Amino acid sequence: MKFKNQKTMKIDGWHVYDLPIECNEADYDEARAEIVNQARGNPELVALLEYGYIPYFGISDMDIWAVFSDDAEKMYLPAQPALSEKTKYLMKHQLTLITEKHYRKTFYFDPWTNYRWADGHRLLYKNPNIKKDISFENIKFDKNEQDILSLANAEGFLTSIFSTIPCYVQKELPVRHVLEILKTCIYITQEINNIADRKIDPAFSRELKDLMSNWFKLDQEQAVKKLIKLFYDGLLVIFEIAFSLNDWVRQRYQAGYIRDLGIRKTNFLNCSSLDKKAKNIYLNTFGDKRVFTDFVKTPLQALELSINSYQKLEIKLGRYSRIVDFFVVFQPLESAAFMMGFVFPDGLLSNCLKRDTFSNLEKVPVFKPVVFQEKVRMINEITEIYNKKQVADTNGKGWLYGNNIFQYSFEREKLRRKLLTFWLKRKFWRAIDRAIKA
Repeated sequence: MKFKNQKTMKIDGWHVYDLPIECNEADYDEARAEIVNQARGNPELVALLEYGYIPYFGISDMDIWAVFSDDAEKMYLPAQPALSEKTKYLMKHQLTLITEKHYRKTFYFDPWTNYRWADGHRLLYKNPNIKKDISFENIKFDKNEQDILSLANAEGFLTSIFSTIPCYVQKELPVRHVLEILKTCIYITQEINNIADRKIDPAFSRELKDLMSNWFKLDQEQAVKKLIKLFYDGLLVIFEIAFSLNDWVRQRYQAGYIRDLGIRKTNFLNCSSLDKKAKNIYLNTFGDKRVFTDFVKTPLQALELSINSYQKLEIKLGRYSRIVDFFVVFQPLESAAFMMGFVFPDGLLSNCLKRDTFSNLEKVPVFKPVVFQEKVRMINEITEIYNKKQVADTNGKGWLYGNNIFQYSFEREKLRRKLLTFWLKRKFWRAIDRAIKA
């Protein structure tokens, strides 16, 4: 069986590729063994633990923590392991590097862990010199803390789903990637409906589960056409989720002054058509191209504005030139409270966000619950620890294949990045104008 899938299709004007390859549980077991054999040679690696389910063989990928000792001199796995094409396919994107002390507090990062893996993540490998148990701590949160971490976790997933908007606009359908991304909507919808007042219709979740369960039983063209329809439906669902989160956080945020957050007020927004109709907070964090505004009133309007903002853009800074997918994600205003909550504490990550955050407001919504700030503090710790221990080409992700949806950037600020931020800021204003005037 060949696992380097190069088959493509043209269906209803869509370029279809990355089609799922049928396989079974034994294929995943073989891939796990190969990953362990490639990684175990690193003496500072404490353990490899799998934290994803494989509900759909041939579609689902494996997600793995690579846990390093707290006093490890370096944190890395070989940048180019000699894995088979099958293992690369089933692994799909990455192993995530983390220190042992932070892995033990997994509940802060992924509170859904405590009921999905009550007995701990699946241990694939443990360093033979380590005698103690390697697992996350059974941290107890009250209902309010659990809800805060759960919805903050859901909000964090939205960015990876927003990233598929260029694919939809260009009618590009990397099937397996889109299926996996949309599957996340199912998990988020379940959490939102358990906690927030504004509920999401579960019809999309049922249809997507049915499609993924029966993918290899359906004619491929028929399956792809179903996915194309669900692609738009899934994008609309995530904007509905954003509005549900907005309603929830509206009752819980605190107002903060821009100057106290270390963010400068900008006049650039004052010349945009958006500013003539609404107040807004604008964030440019490269991987998170969102504008938070009270201009958008419905999920459908927010989705259509985001689609209308898309363009292919050539970046030219001296000898540096690159074509990028450029778009703005329109979000309801109070949802910015989560992002501003990340800006609020000190740390490498929060400093990065401050540099890339622009607003025309004096006061902005900030999310400050103690349990949320503890999560942000740990993320900053991990970022700073890794930044001091990184090895060239690892970028905090371990092995990397295909799509990278790792949420945090570990790059130090460079002059080129400063220039690019300034240049992109102007481009974003124009994209906002164009989307609203369309």
